[in-house]
Amino acid sequence: MNKIRLGVDGPAVEIRIDDVGEAERVAALFPSYVIEEESSEPLALISVLTDPGGGTVHHGDTTVCCESSSDLISTVEFEATLALLAHLPRYAQLHASGAVVDGGAVLALGPSGSGKSNLAMAWHRAGHRMLGDDAVLLTEDGGARAFARLMKLDLDRARAYRIDVERTLAFDPTAHEIWYDPCEGAGWATEARPVRVMAWVRRRPGSALQVRRLDRAEGLNRMIGDLFESGLTPAEAVPVLAQVASEAELLEVEFEDSAEAAAHLAGRASAAASGAERC
Repeated sequence: MNKIRLGVDGPAVEIRIDDVGEAERVAALFPSYVIEEESSEPLALISVLTDPGGGTVHHGDTTVCCESSSDLISTVEFEATLALLAHLPRYAQLHASGAVVDGGAVLALGPSGSGKSNLAMAWHRAGHRMLGDDAVLLTEDGGARAFARLMKLDLDRARAYRIDVERTLAFDPTAHEIWYDPCEGAGWATEARPVRVMAWVRRRPGSALQVRRLDRAEGLNRMIGDLFESGLTPAEAVPVLAQVASEAELLEVEFEDSAEAAAHLAGRASAAASGAERC
């Protein structure tokens, strides 16, 4: 068995895979979190048995049978992400994407399909360091910290960004998505950053860019609703979220053009940074 250890603040997850090539691909999903030493027992264990058509993933009481290699690596990534987040209980964990603009964080929140990953990719392509495309961690003093793993992108959108999709990790021409490494550009933020702009986003075909300000109470309630269950509980997270709500600009944004919306939000984050410097 090939062993891969992943940890954000120390060893947390061990993945055991019978195929060395598949093990190398799984390790490449989390390049920032691979740990070499085996000095302590892992807090979670994921085992993977491959076969010519895909394989089987075991994690705790969960067993998933995968019919293709692309399904297998997606399942391992999902289970590893859940395990890593489960062992970071001291953070408030937001279902969000984000980037660093002029030293501060701009975050986009919303359910799956709301456009968070599109905005993350637009920020990335504009040269901003990434904080995440699905999960962002909040420290006890309200700073946004990256949750770094490869991004999953729609194949057509990846081609529109002129990504050489055939050279991406575990490329499968029959799949509809690819794995993209942000380190091919500005990469990941390495330190927690103060949140300057937080936007609840909705990508809607045919919609012009629309921006509405939210008050602190509405923003706080929305943040509570966008917490992952694996981090601080809503009651534990309230002090951190209240601090963010009091310091960040809180917005509701509807858009069709991801690049336009990303640039608008980045501009507001830059303006907020300039205001903070004057203070």
